[in-house]
Amino acid sequence: MKKIIVSSLLIYYLLIQVAVANTEIENLKSLIIKKGATPLIKIDVDDEGNYKELLKTQYEFILKEEIKIIKDIKIAENSCKIMGYKPGFTKKNKKKFNTCVLEVWQARLVGKKFVSMQSEIDTKDFTAEELQEYFNTKLDDFNKIRNEQLKKNKKFKIEFEKLGVKDKLNEIDYQKIVVYAIGIAAAYYLGKTILDSLDEAKAAKDIAQSGSSTVAKTINPRNVTYCNYGKMLWGRYGIRHGALTFCTSLANN
Repeated sequence: MKKIIVSSLLIYYLLIQVAVANTEIENLKSLIIKKGATPLIKIDVDDEGNYKELLKTQYEFILKEEIKIIKDIKIAENSCKIMGYKPGFTKKNKKKFNTCVLEVWQARLVGKKFVSMQSEIDTKDFTAEELQEYFNTKLDDFNKIRNEQLKKNKKFKIEFEKLGVKDKLNEIDYQKIVVYAIGIAAAYYLGKTILDSLDEAKAAKDIAQSGSSTVAKTINPRNVTYCNYGKMLWGRYGIRHGALTFCTSLANN
């Protein structure tokens, strides 16, 4: 049974990949949004072709994450059955079973990483004053996108929490779990780009003010942001994006 599920998921992924190959930018953005994420931002080094490839890679990555989530939910379902929870036909049994499945997924399986990301997101916000002190337009753009994602995530979380207690739920709603999890990851990595850029800008300012180096005075904060964005794309999506060239220019300063 497990092999059938895995095979079905792989076939599904391959079919979607073929469809995505011929999908235009606006349609790709729409597909990404439906999965719970905010589309990656287009920056100065992107032309239309490169940006389309960027969105394709993001969407394919989301599909791979979706497969991991569904596989782990199936494992959680089997674990709960072994523990004695039965889906059954009564509302009470369904509630207990679905609650168990979601708890096992969050506590033991791939859901753990999303719980950890959400916890980290909750501990960090970026104030207008903080961004203004180390201001560059791209950093501000990233923060606007992150805030938009965070607003969506509040809705995703409510829908996710309903899954274990919904009276007439016959099966786990994978789509709600996917948008909940992917939304968290999208906000987390955008936030990491902003935080890394702020940390580097603060360090450069401290060095400049101490008078121990003149190099820090020449660092362009926009280049730092682009560099960190490129690092994020490489770390999360495996994309050697043009923004990484800004890391080279910073290293040469």
